[in-house]
Amino acid sequence: MTQTSSVEGTSTYPSRRRISSQSKDHRQHRHVNLSESSRHAHGSHRASSSPAPHKDHSKHNHDNNNHHSTSERHRRRDRDEEDSDSSGNRAHQRVSRRTRTEDTNAKGFPSTVVASASSSPSSTFLSTTDTVQGWLPATSVATCILPLDAKLVELLYALSPTADDRDGKLRVIDEVRRTLWRTGLDIQIYGSLCTGLVIPASDVDCVMMRSSDAQIAAAMSASLNNALLNVASAATSSLPQRAVRAALTTGIRTAADRMRRHSSFTSVTCIAHAKVPIVKCRHRAENVKVDLSFEKDGCVSSNYLCELFCEPGNELARPLIVLIKAMVNHYGLDDPSVGGLGSFPVSMLVLWYLKHRVPAHYAPELHHSIAVLLVGFLQYYGKEFDFKRQGIDYVQQKTFAKAPANDLFIVNPIRPGTNCARAATLFATRVVPQFQKAAEALSPLLDPKASQDVMEQRLLQFFAKSLPGVRSWRDVARQAARSSHRPQNMWDQATNLYLGGVL
Repeated sequence: MTQTSSVEGTSTYPSRRRISSQSKDHRQHRHVNLSESSRHAHGSHRASSSPAPHKDHSKHNHDNNNHHSTSERHRRRDRDEEDSDSSGNRAHQRVSRRTRTEDTNAKGFPSTVVASASSSPSSTFLSTTDTVQGWLPATSVATCILPLDAKLVELLYALSPTADDRDGKLRVIDEVRRTLWRTGLDIQIYGSLCTGLVIPASDVDCVMMRSSDAQIAAAMSASLNNALLNVASAATSSLPQRAVRAALTTGIRTAADRMRRHSSFTSVTCIAHAKVPIVKCRHRAENVKVDLSFEKDGCVSSNYLCELFCEPGNELARPLIVLIKAMVNHYGLDDPSVGGLGSFPVSMLVLWYLKHRVPAHYAPELHHSIAVLLVGFLQYYGKEFDFKRQGIDYVQQKTFAKAPANDLFIVNPIRPGTNCARAATLFATRVVPQFQKAAEALSPLLDPKASQDVMEQRLLQFFAKSLPGVRSWRDVARQAARSSHRPQNMWDQATNLYLGGVL
């Protein structure tokens, strides 16, 4: 049974309803005004998830006017007391700046950060951190032990969609659905709108299927009906690939023709002979791009990620993936159709890194520092992981040897034996060098005494193009303050649209 949150119309889990060969039964679509339903959920949620009160951070509660007069002896005593208090309540209490422990791993930059993070921060850092931590939901495990942590939290909230953005996406989804009803088709969203990995450039990804409503399905033409029957039988019969391709072409062209007839959509392009046939278009009023296909694997992979994000230990997977997606988007390297690194392989890289690299090489104090995790990710895949000779199998929890080549190989957890990063042909020549460049530029910012101005300038250097309308860090901070700052892992029950926050 789906767990339902206190917010009407939302669920705390993406309902486990999977797209499969019985995809027409995936969901009983509600013929309601989706925008109004979502707006009601947003309003209720704002009332129920107001910024959480500060947890017991003794150093963050100093009065700024008295901070510089506090003796080093008192600060050391406060840290020792906080270490003692937090050890019994780690699941709910954020980790503050601790002294370096005896068993800290001495390899790489993490140990250096542990030592430097225990030094006295500036009053500016304390003031900024108090503000940022006031935004974090009570359920968030993210910590701000470094000034760069606070800046990245601001950046994440600036990248996050607002309530108005979500309402706009819901209006687009509703209009696409109603347009395709005339052909007997219905849609199910997948991708970033479902997983919560949205950045401003994210499209609306939809898989098309026969409507489960008999009255709507009755409008389907005989040719489209036969095409869908052939596509559905391809997985369980020996239907020739040529017949499957012809069926998909018929379906894609039918959908494209219908979208062209609706005045709300423009730039309708039918790519019928691609590996995954697709219809691309743009909603005029909302200026939102829409991708339509009959590829059901997208829904399965989205549900797979949603399940992983709900597992303990993956609480910071979503924010780290969003940052990497935004950085790759900044450089125009996020489009798989032209060799870029797509959202799903980015997700698998982050999940592997959090599962196998972080616990083995980073001190426990740093496991919830977004700054350390981001820089560590960039260093790992930019300089350390030998992707030319090793592949990643997340399901089997292992790496494996492969023939030396420039391709990134990640075993597809949805279709074992295939490579979900196959399209990322620019990974070696374009993406990895950018990871290296970013790691070198951001590593010095892990210093607690790093200049705030330098920090903001360098972050904009790697993220600005993924933030429309942002010209300075003041714009980032302004957008971050307007964000709803919700807890993670909340979905709209009617559409599976992600309603939760990034942290």
